[in-house]
Amino acid sequence: GQLSTTMIAGRQCKNQGGTRWRMGTLNVKGLNSPYKRALLFKELRHLDLDVVFIQETHLRRRNESLLRDSGYTRIWCSSNEAEHKKTKGVAILLHKWVPFIFEKVEGDNGGR
Repeated sequence: GQLSTTMIAGRQCKNQGGTRWRMGTLNVKGLNSPYKRALLFKELRHLDLDVVFIQETHLRRRNESLLRDSGYTRIWCSSNEAEHKKTKGVAILLHKWVPFIFEKVEGDNGGR
């Protein structure tokens, strides 16, 4: 089996300190299966991304911890809680080495 993903974009971005980060966005078409999540993390290790934007997770907010991995320890998700369905959903994963200061979270209940 394979994980059906579409790498929409991938690029290196440089911050003011000169550090380069590899960022990418993936449309994963659902991550409810443990097998698909395992394939996702295998793909992320291969892509060597620091910041990952994931579309169409189809996960509920209470399942956010399913996206935690030894390399990606900081996760933010938005899901389709309003319709009580496993559809839509987005996530942002930061690699444990990415410096980050948390300030505020804003989201909607529509999974966008």
